[in-house]
Amino acid sequence: MRTGTSGLSKSNIITLLVVGVFVALVIVSLVLTYAPSVTTATTPNDPISISALTLIAGSASSVSLNKTCGEYASLQIYVTNNSPNIYYLSNVTIMEYHASKNNGTTLTPVSNGCLPVSQTNPEVPQGADDVLIQTYPDITVVFPSIWNVTVNFSNGQNVFQAALAATPYTGD
Repeated sequence: MRTGTSGLSKSNIITLLVVGVFVALVIVSLVLTYAPSVTTATTPNDPISISALTLIAGSASSVSLNKTCGEYASLQIYVTNNSPNIYYLSNVTIMEYHASKNNGTTLTPVSNGCLPVSQTNPEVPQGADDVLIQTYPDITVVFPSIWNVTVNFSNGQNVFQAALAATPYTGD
């Protein structure tokens, strides 16, 4: 006759719980690591590519019909257009990394004024190679800070740059 008890002991339950939590964390980590990104980045088949984004810290520019852009804060976008078509920037937004309250758009110069990219639509000429499009944030960018930048083009292509570090203004 058997005198032992069957079933799970307290130590077995704790061991199973610890192993279960560990396995769950590994699975969640793998899913987050290999899940497809929600944002659209430039691929080799896209006609437009961005080779560099530089965000320079400084004070905000403001929308104006009689004052030019050009406070110290700026976002420099280097764009290549590998197509025979002319495209345009349709919008550029910036959002401080991990801060949903500090976001804005960028402005571009017009004759004696400063208007949002969405109203001026800077041109990306056909066959352009690393053309610089200078824009100016409508919010203050402090150094050091980290930003997410989304650039939208007239062909529907969107480029998202996460964790872009602001660089200090050097006076150049």
